[in-house]
Amino acid sequence: MSGADRHSEAPQDPPWSPELLADFHAELLDQETQDAVHAQVRTDSQAREVLSALETTSAELRTLPSPAIPDDVTERIEAALQEAAASRQRPVERERAERERAERERAEPGPAKTGLGRRITGKGGHSRINSRTGRDRGLGWTVGPVAVAAAMVGAVIVVASPGNGPTDEQPLAAEPHSAATSGSTPAQPAPLALRGNNLALSGEQFAEVLGSEQYTGLSAPKQLIGCLRANGVDDGGKPLGARAVTLNGKSAQLLILSTGRIGEFRLLAVGPDCGPGRSATIADTTFGG
Repeated sequence: MSGADRHSEAPQDPPWSPELLADFHAELLDQETQDAVHAQVRTDSQAREVLSALETTSAELRTLPSPAIPDDVTERIEAALQEAAASRQRPVERERAERERAERERAEPGPAKTGLGRRITGKGGHSRINSRTGRDRGLGWTVGPVAVAAAMVGAVIVVASPGNGPTDEQPLAAEPHSAATSGSTPAQPAPLALRGNNLALSGEQFAEVLGSEQYTGLSAPKQLIGCLRANGVDDGGKPLGARAVTLNGKSAQLLILSTGRIGEFRLLAVGPDCGPGRSATIADTTFGG
């Protein structure tokens, strides 16, 4: 929503919705609306309570430990950075290095294998040189800054495995490289697995769902609004977080909703068929408070 939209939709007098106060707390409103709301919340006790709850929740979330980056992801990031650094070598310098290597290989007598390439004797006693470096240069792929940034947030960097060694009858060949294109859609995270009858979340799980907008089957606005209405949520009650979960092995959609009370949130888990006229409620409980 743009700043102009937020301004035109914002009520001019209290009471304000929790969503508007949350936008005000996060400084997402346009400057004119932000100033207008700021001038009025100082005299509105209900608004101050909601803002105090938001500040408390933000402080609690900031105390949660940051998850460590897995070792395999760190290794892929380092490999991508090394590849990106190598790709910045100027073309003229690369060509000169290739020529020097080719001249050294031609000067070597008889069939021989070197660290830069190998001389292969084929049919009829003819020899030919296959430069591994030249092959990699022709078939290699370059990882730029965008791909490195994608790796930092979880995008998978696929590195092709080298092909099998050549025989005396065949020249060296590389397996085709497989890499994710910059336009591909990032994979959705696997559903969050939950157990128990009370839909109890740890602080880390709550923070993960609160920062997610994974609506899966409720991504269509009409389907989401109908599902919320069927579960007694007013039209203005936009979810604060959404995540695909499995509850005791059953697929569900978990929604975090505001209760209007300080530090308390509603946790609503519904089935995939939730929509207009069908609540499909699997679990309905609260967090905090």
